[in-house]
Order: sequence, then structure tokens, then C-alpha cells
Amino acid sequence: MSHGQQASIQKQLSQALQQEYELTFNGSESSYKQIQSLDKKQVIQEGGMMVRVAGGSSLTYKDTKKKRYLQNADLFGKPFLIDDKLETLNWEMTGEKKQIGKYECQQAKYTREARMMQVDTESGEPKEVVTQVEVIAWFTTDIPVNHGPDDFWGLPGLILEVNNGNATIICTKIILNPQEAVVIEKPKGGKSIRNEEFTKLQEEKLQEMMQQFNGNGEERRIIRVGG
Repeated sequence: MSHGQQASIQKQLSQALQQEYELTFNGSESSYKQIQSLDKKQVIQEGGMMVRVAGGSSLTYKDTKKKRYLQNADLFGKPFLIDDKLETLNWEMTGEKKQIGKYECQQAKYTREARMMQVDTESGEPKEVVTQVEVIAWFTTDIPVNHGPDDFWGLPGLILEVNNGNATIICTKIILNPQEAVVIEKPKGGKSIRNEEFTKLQEEKLQEMMQQFNGNGEERRIIRVGG
């Protein structure tokens, strides 16, 4: 492909991978989900090449008072409902500040584990490699709730931006005290399971896949970021 075609595909991929989510919250509960109107497969075509990008559809519910969370999960087409204790995140205030929209924000960070399954090129056996990932968040005390997107929470103000090492989540619009009643959704359906049990199933399936597809001596990696 020409440089122009490559640049066009990169631009389209970047736009396709930008997904829009909605965080709804009250004093102690929140729900986080992808906006359905954008949850559609997108097709990118350029120079005889076609790429399909599909959006996610998971829903995460958190109750910071009871310290519980619910989350939809899927493993090879089988639905699960993760029901577990909400992990306390060890945030560290850095003292840095910046403006996001009309809100003055403070920076906080913590370190979490990232588990990477890879095949050893010598033995051909899958192994797990654990690395440390720094998570950086910006929150505002102008909105004094301890909520945030995805599984992030626990700061003395609403989290408006967070980078977890491989993605950045940025708040683009805030509606406080909306005229319509706030509805906090809870995930439903699927086999109820704890996060530790679900993670174990994931690892078993990943190892099976890697053993099946590792036959040419190449190093193969599948990354999963955990809490």
C-alpha cells in the first residue's frame, strides 16, 4: 500500500477503536456501559484490505457502600455474571493538577498487576509473566463522589480521566441533577461466578488455545490486565 493508504487505514482504525461509554451514578451506586447506538460492527476498506471492528456490550455495576460489584462477562460465547467484592485501590496523591473542562482536577496513581500468557520458544509450553502497570487518574472534588469509569473508584471526587497502561478513558460531558430520574442498571443473566474463578477459567482456556496454535516455534502472547 502507498503511504497515503496506510495513513487512511490508521486514521479509520483509530476512529473505530474510540468507543463511547456512559457512567450513571448516585451517592453510592454506579453503572458503566457502552452506549448502544455505537455498539455496532464497523468495516474499514482500503486497497483491497478489509478490517472488521466490533464493539463491546458489557455492563459494570458498583456499590461503593457495600463494596460489591457485578459485571457481565463472556468466555467463548458462554455468558457469566461476575459477582464479587469491590477491590480497594491503593491510590497515591501526586500533588499535580490540571483543568478538564470547567473542573480543576488532581492526579492520583497506583500500580496494578498485568498478567501476560506467552509460549516459551524453547520448551513450547505456555507460561504466565506478571508485570506491573501504573494507573494514572485525574479526579475533581467539585463532584464529591467516589465513582469512576470501568472498575476504577475510591477517590474523594469523580474520576474524569484515567490511563490504565493500554487505554485512556476521558470524560467528555457531565450532566448533574438531570430532569429525568437516574436509573442505575444491574447486569443480569449468565452463570454467577467470583472473579477469581472466572480468571482461572480464562487461564485454562488460553493455555488450551496456545497449545493448539503453537506449532511453528513462534512466540505468541495474549495479554490480560487484572486488578
